[in-house]
Amino acid sequence: MRVGDPCWLRAPKGQTEPFSPGKIVNVQQGGDRLTVLKPDGTEAAFDLKNADVFAANPTGSNAPDHCALLHLNEPSVLENTRQRFLVDDIYTYTGKILIAVNPFKTLPIYE
Repeated sequence: MRVGDPCWLRAPKGQTEPFSPGKIVNVQQGGDRLTVLKPDGTEAAFDLKNADVFAANPTGSNAPDHCALLHLNEPSVLENTRQRFLVDDIYTYTGKILIAVNPFKTLPIYE
């Protein structure tokens, strides 16, 4: 990961979202230690060996197949699924596996 790259941070227990977005502002020790700008505007340092910091895909990118994501990790898959769901693309693939999200409403895709 490099300075300026987006990332995901595991959210503290009790939060409504499992991950929160961040931005890498400093890289030290050959990439083993990162300083991340958190959504609340504060910065925090993380040791990659002990922290849950994940590379994020570029903002606004989504893919019909999770395998096409640049970074294939838990928060990136969840975000891709969420972004597709928000525009009523309820079907997504991971390779040959179909992932369907219940929209809890009727969609015009069946007409």
